[in-house]
Amino acid sequence: MKNFGHTLIFGGTGMLKETTKWLIDRTTQTRIYGRKSKSLEHSNTTYRLLDYTDTDKLIEEITLAHKDGGPIHTVLAWIHNTAPNAIPIMNKQIEQLQNEPWTLYLVKGSSSDIESIKSSQQNYQDQCKLKIIQLGLKYNGTSSRWLTHEEISAGTIDSMQSERDFTIIGTLKPWEARP
Repeated sequence: MKNFGHTLIFGGTGMLKETTKWLIDRTTQTRIYGRKSKSLEHSNTTYRLLDYTDTDKLIEEITLAHKDGGPIHTVLAWIHNTAPNAIPIMNKQIEQLQNEPWTLYLVKGSSSDIESIKSSQQNYQDQCKLKIIQLGLKYNGTSSRWLTHEEISAGTIDSMQSERDFTIIGTLKPWEARP
């Protein structure tokens, strides 16, 4: 079983809750950041409230995580477009704190411009391995629906186990069939 080491999870208490539970059992230490007061209890887990748009607080929290737990090995992040600077700030701060390799699993919604995210990979230093997970929908040929929380978590876990650089959970086509 792969160990993800010291792990930071942003946005993992809602639709990614089952992924978070799975990941906690495969880490040496986990910090979970959320915008609401929710907690997943586990012996190697710390839960922190965090507004991802507060860049100073984001930098402070990443610095504290590194200070308390040492090098960061894995980041799982599902941060909505309301905090567009959160991911670049996260990347920059981790790169400033350490030279060790780390992996960023970036979960994005169905309408995200993945090509621009992929082309921005040059903004990630050599020590950051970017893995993109895009959420789609379920389409049976005549009707469609959004993914369930269970499907999102199962697809994210599968992507993390497979080490693919890019994963679509469900499908993105036909786009006009989305619910």
